[in-house]
Amino acid sequence: MNKKVLVSLTSTDNPDWDKNIADLVKFDIAEFALFLTMLHNEKERKQIYKKIKAAVPEVKIPFCHIHQNISPDELNYLISDFGTELFNLHTTREFPLVYGYNQFRDRILIENSGPAIQDGLKESDIEGFAGVCLDVSHLEKSHLKDFPGYDITIATLQKYPVLANHISAIVKKPLFYSGRNHDLAAHKFTKLSQFDYLKNYPTKYFGRFIALEIINSISEQLEAKTYIEKIISSK
Repeated sequence: MNKKVLVSLTSTDNPDWDKNIADLVKFDIAEFALFLTMLHNEKERKQIYKKIKAAVPEVKIPFCHIHQNISPDELNYLISDFGTELFNLHTTREFPLVYGYNQFRDRILIENSGPAIQDGLKESDIEGFAGVCLDVSHLEKSHLKDFPGYDITIATLQKYPVLANHISAIVKKPLFYSGRNHDLAAHKFTKLSQFDYLKNYPTKYFGRFIALEIINSISEQLEAKTYIEKIISSK
């Protein structure tokens, strides 16, 4: 299988970084994805990098969801010290860029998030970047809600490559976490069947790096990883 399903460290829901990093060590995981989405402060991010380096000396983070305020120097650091190959951002419609990232655009993917769930991921969102980071749960939510953006996103996927993914759960009833209810697409799963919607999508919609965007424990993520690998390998 030339597509890697990666467990992740996420910054959603005020995570216990020390415990999650310790669990990576416990399960002998040196390669994983990193979601810096909610870490808007460079000092906070540097503290996390230091913790990861200290605990996992041979660490490799091939895929990273970055925040728009991350500097080019910080991207170079992630590439040199963590072996990061691909990054993703939200659309510039949602969050305008702080930096041009000209020298990194062949590594940066754009995600179907925020307004792109309802309005669609447009060709103009991707132009100038390497391709698409397809959040499959966002696409499924767009489909289930019958949003006009679903067909627009599908059309965009015919022209631009999917090089990475975010994978979250699809829940039938609103799931409460992070202080509010989450409808359909959820960053937490309670049963593995909440990933069965992935069976509806073709292999070409799954990129090289398939990152679990869930706040579950590392041990639970490993269960999900095995389950999702079986779904994708059966296509």
